[in-house]
Amino acid sequence: MSLQPQQRLPRAIVLIGPRAVGKSTVGRALAEQLGFAFCDTDELLAAAAGVSAGAHLALVGEVLFRRLEATVTLQALVKARQTVLALGGGAVTIPEVFSALLQPSLFVVFLFAPVAVLVQRLQQSPDPRPPLTSMPQEAEVAALLSQRLMRYERAAHLRLNAASLPVSELARQIALRCASFCD
Repeated sequence: MSLQPQQRLPRAIVLIGPRAVGKSTVGRALAEQLGFAFCDTDELLAAAAGVSAGAHLALVGEVLFRRLEATVTLQALVKARQTVLALGGGAVTIPEVFSALLQPSLFVVFLFAPVAVLVQRLQQSPDPRPPLTSMPQEAEVAALLSQRLMRYERAAHLRLNAASLPVSELARQIALRCASFCD
């Protein structure tokens, strides 16, 4: 996509949604398409913790994990300029992060996929993610999605099914809608 000189874009584009929906993959493609920087808050969290986000979660538990996630995510949101940010799946559950997502200078995109697709992607992931509950994986994915759905939808300007389109098309649609958002 080539933007016309008069087209404006928001300060940052933020991708939210459940684990394994493809936020990082779509985010990288979108950033490249727009000439934006790309920031994955799971990578920021891993750098701050000294271990992967999943390993940190397994080591310290969800409460301490969310505390560090809040810190790195809020810092990334404040600093973001011409940036695509991919947030962790549970970031919307942190009240300060959720409030920050409502800033008018951000364009927030909710990527979703059916539970079966998310479970399949989690099972095929080279970086296994620890469970957040004692439920079987499919039940956990469905429960977390149900608990977070209202926050995802309230924060988002755009909702896209990440299982129904190729990454390049998802990035193209986000870029087009983002440009019209600022007009």
